[in-house]
Amino acid sequence: MNRSILYILFIVILALIFVALLFFATKKPILSGQLPLEKIRITIDNIQKEELFTNLRKFAEKNAFAIRIAPTNPTEKNVSIQMWRMDAKIFGGNPFEENKFRFGIYETSPGFKIPLEHVNEIIQNFRSHIESIENSKFIVEKKN
Repeated sequence: MNRSILYILFIVILALIFVALLFFATKKPILSGQLPLEKIRITIDNIQKEELFTNLRKFAEKNAFAIRIAPTNPTEKNVSIQMWRMDAKIFGGNPFEENKFRFGIYETSPGFKIPLEHVNEIIQNFRSHIESIENSKFIVEKKN
């Protein structure tokens, strides 16, 4: 009797492992191969980082984005910036130079298309919050 119970338990565990593998193998990562709808580059003076972060938080609040700004190393010179809401995500940071930030605007769900006018509205609102920083540069990269 014990052997048959162990045998059935073994079969059930194998079946659960198979189902789990099948589920995770078909599930795509959030940004797997997803290209940004738009790319933005922002340049500021090094002493203006806190002002930039304040303006990013104001932009996020005004446009219903949740926001996270976190250092990527112990020196806190480089940061990762994430903003998200139901239809769009904005990911960015300054991975190479302390005063040069790169951002990408993404669809929250690849199956849900954001109308172009909404993307343009996000960009214009983003631009207005950044260009209020003296000597800042806001560039929307041209698509290839």
